[in-house]
Amino acid sequence: MDDNDFGIKSEPMTDSEGTSAESMREPLKLSESVSCDEGAESDSLEEEDSQSFVEKRQVITHLLNVSEGQEGDYWNLIPNQFLSSFLNSDIASFKLLKQEIGPVNTEKLVDSSGLLYMTEDDESRCVCVHPKVFQYLSQWFGLEGVPIARALIIDASGNKIVEKYPPYFVLHTLGKSTKVYNSHNSKPQSVSLSKISTFQDLLDTVKRYVLKNTKGEFRVWFLNGDNLDDLPSTITLQEFVDIPSKSVVFKNILGDTLKHHSVNMLKYHLLLEVQDKTGNFPVSQYVHNINVEVFDPQNSLSSGGHSGLINLGNTCYMNSALQCLVHVPEINYYFFFDLFMKELNKTNPLGYNGNMAQSFGSLLHKLFSDQSVNGTSLNALSPREFKYTIGHYSSMFQGYQQQDSQEFLSWLLDSLHEDLNRIHDKPYLEKPELKDEDIDNPEAIKRLADISWDQYKKRNDSVIVDLFSGLYQSVLVCPDCGKTSITYDPFNDLTLPLPIEKKWYHTFTVVNLDFNQQVPDRIMKLQIELNKTSNYEELLSYLTRFLNVPKDFLFLYEIFNDYVYQDFQSNNKKYKFIPISELIGANDNVLIYIIPHSSVDKVVPVFNILPDQDKSYNIANVFGVPLFITLTDEEAKSFGRIRGKLEQAIQLLTTVDINSQYRQLKTVHKQFYSKKDFALEPVEVEVDEGYDSDVSLGDPEISADFGFTIKFLDDPRFRPDPRKKVHFPHIKPTLTGLPKLGEKLPELKYNYYHYPNYKRQEDYVLVKYEAKDEENEDKVQSNEEEVQLDEENEVEVDEEEVTPTSSEGAANDESEPLDSSSESSENDRLGSLFDSVSTLNNKTKEELRFNIEKHNHPTFVGPNTLLVCEWDSQIHEQLFNANTRTWEILKEIPNPELEANKAKLIAKQKSTISLYDCLDKFYQPEVLGDQDLWYCPRCKDHKQATKTIKIWNTGDILTIHLKRFQVARSFSDKIDVTVDFPIEGLDMSQYVNSPDRELTYDLIAVDNHYGGLGGGHYTGSALNFRDNRWYYFDDSRVSPIEDPKKVITSAAYLLFYRKRTKDNLLGGEKFSQLIEEGKKQYETNLNILKNNFLQLETQVENYDQDEKVQQPEKEGTPMADIEVENFNSGKKSRSPLMEDDSTFDTKKRLLSKDKDKGSSESE
Repeated sequence: MDDNDFGIKSEPMTDSEGTSAESMREPLKLSESVSCDEGAESDSLEEEDSQSFVEKRQVITHLLNVSEGQEGDYWNLIPNQFLSSFLNSDIASFKLLKQEIGPVNTEKLVDSSGLLYMTEDDESRCVCVHPKVFQYLSQWFGLEGVPIARALIIDASGNKIVEKYPPYFVLHTLGKSTKVYNSHNSKPQSVSLSKISTFQDLLDTVKRYVLKNTKGEFRVWFLNGDNLDDLPSTITLQEFVDIPSKSVVFKNILGDTLKHHSVNMLKYHLLLEVQDKTGNFPVSQYVHNINVEVFDPQNSLSSGGHSGLINLGNTCYMNSALQCLVHVPEINYYFFFDLFMKELNKTNPLGYNGNMAQSFGSLLHKLFSDQSVNGTSLNALSPREFKYTIGHYSSMFQGYQQQDSQEFLSWLLDSLHEDLNRIHDKPYLEKPELKDEDIDNPEAIKRLADISWDQYKKRNDSVIVDLFSGLYQSVLVCPDCGKTSITYDPFNDLTLPLPIEKKWYHTFTVVNLDFNQQVPDRIMKLQIELNKTSNYEELLSYLTRFLNVPKDFLFLYEIFNDYVYQDFQSNNKKYKFIPISELIGANDNVLIYIIPHSSVDKVVPVFNILPDQDKSYNIANVFGVPLFITLTDEEAKSFGRIRGKLEQAIQLLTTVDINSQYRQLKTVHKQFYSKKDFALEPVEVEVDEGYDSDVSLGDPEISADFGFTIKFLDDPRFRPDPRKKVHFPHIKPTLTGLPKLGEKLPELKYNYYHYPNYKRQEDYVLVKYEAKDEENEDKVQSNEEEVQLDEENEVEVDEEEVTPTSSEGAANDESEPLDSSSESSENDRLGSLFDSVSTLNNKTKEELRFNIEKHNHPTFVGPNTLLVCEWDSQIHEQLFNANTRTWEILKEIPNPELEANKAKLIAKQKSTISLYDCLDKFYQPEVLGDQDLWYCPRCKDHKQATKTIKIWNTGDILTIHLKRFQVARSFSDKIDVTVDFPIEGLDMSQYVNSPDRELTYDLIAVDNHYGGLGGGHYTGSALNFRDNRWYYFDDSRVSPIEDPKKVITSAAYLLFYRKRTKDNLLGGEKFSQLIEEGKKQYETNLNILKNNFLQLETQVENYDQDEKVQQPEKEGTPMADIEVENFNSGKKSRSPLMEDDSTFDTKKRLLSKDKDKGSSESE
């Protein structure tokens, strides 16, 4: 670093007489070799080297003895040890001495900034020498470092001394913005200047280093105060105002030296103030706009609190909560008077090193400084630094996503509590318990509450606890053994449920397959009502109770696209954790089946299809609703039983009496038939009773394929779940082209069940098929029956046309039956539809029947069988036309409970819900859910206990959280209902179990939420205790509220109540005393600030006057003696340039504190 790095002027090196170095060498008659040419030395001539060394010492000694300088001359500093070694060393050879002591090293004398080290033994460390001495030594020995030049000055005693430590000036600039300076702001530059330099030299140096010689009017201020070393390079106007003492450099002293105006300290802080575009200095504008009345304590404490907060991007949740919190009087005073600085707990492992408290305090100061100029409010504040701080310590609030204001407030109160916790060493304490014999003892219960609160206070003691903390009483009762548990827990906000719960409504289709019940309609619709937070288990419980059906008989399926889309039985455990409103959508078609069955019964699903008339596509349409039949193991082996169960189930789908239609087609009416009822040729087949009993369900007049053909699906890829009663293929199968269930029958059994395909014998009517046209008559086999039905669907028997046919021929008949859906003559009658498929006509079917015939009783239905009824089109039209379909024309099951609840809901919506209703709801006992079981120590098991929460005591500030958001598992919803809460006079005495004091509260703030879950907006309404008016805070927009009742809206989310008291302050006696002391100290500091402002005002006025008049300053008048008028006392005071720092130890913020750093304690 060269001389100019410190702003030091370079002077020509001359002696005190003005003699040049060359003339000083002549009296000594030094040889040329001594002068400067070291290269001329000869290693072989030791005498000459020795003689030269002696001459060098003589030159230096002579210069040291005869050199004198004048004030203003610059001399050089070299290490004292180096000069001593040169003059006093015993080494006779210059070369050896040079090797021994090395070059002149000035680096050891200065620090990294180029400043001379200050030590107690300073004189023995370095020495000042004439510039000629420094020149000779550096030329002879070399130089390591840079030359260090210092001026000669005359001290106060008149002695000529070297100014080893000239004043050191730290340079700051006044920022244009009023925002808080950046914590990463670069360090300020610094320069060093001799006391004999003029103020003009100082301004030129400042301009060169700060303004880079740019044009523009500026002025320089000398700053004096505490903690100036913490100031950044650029400071705000408010930070400048906060500095206790400031002096401007007047233009009429620019020609004077610094020493002349007593600039004697080692370090100074300077501020460079540049004129703005309007040609005005910012400080002058500030002084002209400020009314001195703001420094009056009464005025100061009755103003402020009208500033908004800028939304940084979805941070309205933070802004609204902050506005409510800072308007709590006790919180406001505690932070505004900087009392929190005395209670910072930076060692708490649960805290945040005090940073949260300091950041909150800094923000509160800005919000409650008088930020109005000439009656106009300044812009809203940006809480960016505060947001950065909370984001640093909480990942939840790190980004800029929308958050819950109540969750933020809870976290903020907890963080402030831990940062301000007066307990630094928390003891370990076990939670007290109440003995069983003391459950009914009020004194023991009160004693337990006192112990619980005392234990909490031993670990937690802060301003937050003083004001906000209350105590819950939790009572749990075991439903089995009656064990009662009473515990106490603290709270900072009281969460109240709203007495209106969001309801979930849905209309189901109920299919009653309990044929033992006589009901007018088996397919009906049922509308039910549940809470939106209910789960599937609660739905089943509701249906069990309402339908009076065991839970095991209920099966729920969602049907979509004619198939089972969701089987609610498959994930029953999973559905316990999903709200019913998410499980079943508003438009979901859910069917409730009542299926009585035993544990060993098979429950078989059944679908009905109608093949498309265009046979080329091989497609079919599913109609009706899925049905179910139940089969025992024996019934599963009976084709006739299965057919009968299907007919019984299908009856649900039509208003036509199918059984009556069957009876009209029969001439013989029997419940059971035997082999003799079937006029077949005798067949030598030995059969057992089982075979005979199975045949008894056949009908000689109606084929097993009458109306519909039973088909089945057994998917080998499908592995049924043994825990499930009903099984469906996971993917919707193709329901066409399936095998017939009758093909599982042995051949003879098959013939019995399809008997109408054969000619009747003797006493039976031979039914002959009537061909539609003559071409088809040639194709009719001789063994086919002919059916002739009149228009009334009655069977006509033509006995003359009866022709016997052997059973063997019937069995071997492989001709295809007439398709009931084929073209027929106009005389076609219903009887032609009663035919069935004659016999099997391919080898695969014969093999299948052969394999089944090995066992007389094959099982027709397995664990994964699905039955399909494929209907004849004309029969389908007869039974399931638009007028007879029961699944489309549904009656509603009356639900008186639902109607009554709807009436109550309508009445509630018309009436107003009060805050007291919410408190009553809070006290209602609740039974714990399956996911919130309580471990009973007596039963040694988890139980669904009954839980009752009561309020034991409340804090002085009662924060009420209206639980508008219902959250249950993955479900959430909002209740937008207006709760009528009192503005004044909330009486909590009847809701607190231990009312020791007055429990009347008055509203002071409301945190509002508008919108729903997907997106919303938070605002705040608060009573400004300083002017006793209500204001509405919508981020940066602030507006007055003329009528406080307007804060009662359906958006009210958080309510802040303050307890009434005869005293002005809450929080207890110690806290009130702390606030009073802080207020007195604040008033004292305010007077200091007032004096500082008056001094600043005088400085500005004098500077402006000096600009106008340009009065010459009296010669020799030191700047420290410039007198300014003290408006407070009428006396004169000295310039703060000469004030001792201790005079201004106490510094207090009054106006907007645009600082990142927290305020320090007042001494």
